[in-house]
Amino acid sequence: AVVENVHLNDSLMTLCYRISNGSD
Repeated sequence: AVVENVHLNDSLMTLCYRISNGSD
């Protein structure tokens, strides 16, 4: 469960980062 949570969190962070970086 912990591993999945970390993976999900990492995915969200990456997605948000890509969106922020792409909206520039």
